[in-house]
Amino acid sequence: MEDFAQALEQTALEQGLDLSPELCGKLACHWRLLQQANEKFNITAIRQAEDGINKHYLDSLLPAAKIAACQPRLAADIGSGGGFPGLVLAAFMPECEFVLLEANAKKTAFLQQAAQAMELPNVRALPLRAETAAKKEDWYRRFDLVLGRAVAHAGILVEYAMPLLKPGGSLFLYKGPRGEEELRQAAPALAEFSAEIREIWPYSLPPEEKRLLCHIVAGEVCPAKYTRREGMAEKRPLCPTD
Repeated sequence: MEDFAQALEQTALEQGLDLSPELCGKLACHWRLLQQANEKFNITAIRQAEDGINKHYLDSLLPAAKIAACQPRLAADIGSGGGFPGLVLAAFMPECEFVLLEANAKKTAFLQQAAQAMELPNVRALPLRAETAAKKEDWYRRFDLVLGRAVAHAGILVEYAMPLLKPGGSLFLYKGPRGEEELRQAAPALAEFSAEIREIWPYSLPPEEKRLLCHIVAGEVCPAKYTRREGMAEKRPLCPTD
């Protein structure tokens, strides 16, 4: 675990990201638990430490300063999976409360175990889809920040996120090279919620893997007909997803 923490700290530093030894230690704990869980059921196809550092941890953390600049107090991670980016950002941003939404009960249990082992009191992991979470009165339009990574098309994620976000709240989408194309396709969904693209920020994972962070700002009003029931955003999307 110490070797992983040192490798993560060094690789991050090479990318211009100065991570504390304490943070790297927490993330090394997460990696160890992730590998143990992978022996029982599949959470991630990435098993090698170097790939994990580059494709999971750096991918989650390289845009972290931009996300933290919004100064969120309450954040939701849609489809958190193994905890990327939500659990990683919760370790980076301890002042923000994170709700990790993961419909798979086994993955939710893993996230709960990992948050406890990493000593992250600012994390709750719940076995809920985003549509169900948004129907809860305490959470409808209450979040400052919503995250989406490797979950769905940008247009679908806009529909998932907007009923959760406060007016003016921020949706951050982690996307690959096709991210800009997805955002063009998502124009009808953005218009439906009066949401606006604030920034598209390119970054690279080593050695030269292109990524985009898409920052979308929620409109003042969410149409009353949202949220739709579970699965409708995928079955009848507001925009083309090809």
